[in-house]
Parts: sequence; C-alpha cells; structure tokens
Amino acid sequence: MVVQKLTGSWNASLALLTLTSCLCLQIACNFFNDAIDHAKHADTERRTGPVRMTASGALSHGTVMLIGLFFLLGACLLAFPFIELRGWPILAIGIPSLYFTYGYTGGPWPLAYKGLGKYSSSSSSDWLPYWEPFWCR
Repeated sequence: MVVQKLTGSWNASLALLTLTSCLCLQIACNFFNDAIDHAKHADTERRTGPVRMTASGALSHGTVMLIGLFFLLGACLLAFPFIELRGWPILAIGIPSLYFTYGYTGGPWPLAYKGLGKYSSSSSSDWLPYWEPFWCR
C-alpha cells in the first residue's frame, strides 16, 4: 500500500507471484537441507528439533531431493511472468537465489558449514521480498 501511495501504482498479481516464488525457494531449501544434512551425517542423536524426514527414514534421500527440486522448479515457473515484465534485474536476483537455495548445505562449498548459512538463506528468501514492492509497480 505504501508503494501505491508513493508511485501511484502497484501490481497485486506480481506481488503474489513473487511471494509464492519466495515461499517455494524457502521450502526447497528446507528439503535440500534435510536430505544433504542426512547424507553428510550432520543429523545425529544429539540433534534437537523436529523430526527430519530423511534421518527418520520416513522418506529416502532421493525422494526428499526430488521434492526440493520440484519446489525449486516451481519458484522458477512462478518467476517467468515477473522476468518478462521487469527483465534482467529479476534474473540478477533470481539466479543467485537458486544457487543459495541449494548451496546452503549442498554444493562444493556448503555455506551453512562455513558459518555463512544465515547469509545464504537471507539472500535467497529474506531480501528479495524487500525489493518486491519496488518491482511490483
């Protein structure tokens, strides 16, 4: 609403697409984290918190990775209208977000294991929504 008052316009459809895409990125990150932490034996008996799907044996590593990939692709599909209307700046934000979603615990240099996990998750799901009102006008 503030953006509408300041600029005179605001696109609710783009805002909803952006929010849904960001949620898909966060969900994908959670699934990747679950599967990769289990594969790296980071989930031990000393771990506190909710039951992890892969560590508990409820779902296989491959299944959890596929679910994460499904949400990652969902985020991409939801972003296409936004990219079409706003161009390269959205790609400049989106492509690193895709990496950080997986790179939080995966990849050759997992950020969560290097003390950079918060920066990874912040970049992919926290700061993008702050830019969204600007781009959704």
